[in-house]
Amino acid sequence: MSEWDTTDDLSGGGNYLNQPGTYHMVILNVLDGLSTKDKPIDGFTVCCDVLAGTTEKCHGKKLDSTFFPPNPQTSDEAQAISRKRNTAFFVATDILDPNKMGQRVSIDPTDAIGRQFIVKLGWAQEKNTAGDWVDSTKFLQVDYANVWHVDDPDCKDVPKNAEALALIEKQFRHDAAWFAFKKKNKKAAVTKTPEVDFSQL
Repeated sequence: MSEWDTTDDLSGGGNYLNQPGTYHMVILNVLDGLSTKDKPIDGFTVCCDVLAGTTEKCHGKKLDSTFFPPNPQTSDEAQAISRKRNTAFFVATDILDPNKMGQRVSIDPTDAIGRQFIVKLGWAQEKNTAGDWVDSTKFLQVDYANVWHVDDPDCKDVPKNAEALALIEKQFRHDAAWFAFKKKNKKAAVTKTPEVDFSQL
């Protein structure tokens, strides 16, 4: 027999984010070529802490989110969404110059470590026993391509952590004019978020 420290809180949720919403995040680590379970993948996983957001008591919660390149076996629409989501993340974390959007570029996802960004999260889709796609209510994923730089006017009303923002180096802060590239490249919004194959995670 041995002694153990116990908790008085068994309300669930742990220290991982478990509610859809829009959040101000900081990236603690990037697993390039690895899933959340350290399984080799064609993609990368970002490990984040929540700094602020639209849900209560979210500060300090953790989130691991995996980004995949477009899968050529999926529809053109699904591939376009993946490409847009990845591009939005790269721009939001200042590891892609917006002037190079639309080109094939070399990017090291680990350059995003320490960067802050804003992201909208929703429940991922998975198949139920009947073979229908439904909200998983177990896995949060980036909603469409809703990832923004902290200074993006499109997310000006999202709660942010002012102390954390003050720590961002000056070269990674941008005024509203910097985001003009979004207007000239704006296309019709696609609202459907593609399904995720959780066997890869």
